[in-house]
Amino acid sequence: MGLSTKTVVLSMALMLVILVSPAVAEQYHITEGSWFGCETKEEFNTLMGYLVDGDKEAFTNALTAGLITGTCTIFESGETVYLADTSFFSGLVKVRRPGAVREYWTALEAIESS
Repeated sequence: MGLSTKTVVLSMALMLVILVSPAVAEQYHITEGSWFGCETKEEFNTLMGYLVDGDKEAFTNALTAGLITGTCTIFESGETVYLADTSFFSGLVKVRRPGAVREYWTALEAIESS
């Protein structure tokens, strides 16, 4: 079943509108220092628990495993991110890098408005 000319033209027009429309998402930047983020709140909270306990070895091992698998990442100071979700009562935000589809939970303090 072939696409009609009208469908193709409408699809192309929609893609053009998306490409030239101004971004509506507000950009944020990572605050001073390095911050880590994880794809799930549970993994992020587990790592934070190790830090609170003062178990640097467990934290390092868990973060290294997350970095290897891609479930965790390191954000650098000044890096641009977009806000994807919030959990203000837990002090967490979910962010993504420009052009990326992976999103990571990190501390609310890790971001600031542009």
